[in-house]
Amino acid sequence: MERPLTQWEHDLLTVMGAVDGPRAEVVQESLPHLVVTGGCECGCRSFNVRDERHPAQPHELLHYSNAWSPDRTASFALWLGPDGRPISVDDFSDGTGEPPDPLGLIIEAV
Repeated sequence: MERPLTQWEHDLLTVMGAVDGPRAEVVQESLPHLVVTGGCECGCRSFNVRDERHPAQPHELLHYSNAWSPDRTASFALWLGPDGRPISVDDFSDGTGEPPDPLGLIIEAV
């Protein structure tokens, strides 16, 4: 069942999608229209998204950006689908405790 982004998910996607790159315009244009389509069953904070103006994309991933906390206890990857729109965010931390403030993350284009 699709649902709106939480504020934290929105902020995370906003900072991770703000990097410059060949697909930046499409990524940034999609950000206000993303909805969550699912999450990881392991309990981490990973989640899948879809631009609600477009049909679901095949799950073929293109790595777009990375983010990590300054102390390196949390790290994330933003993935795009074949149409260049965000499709997934992976959380590589253990997913416990409070999530890091997205505005304090270090962001890197891939």
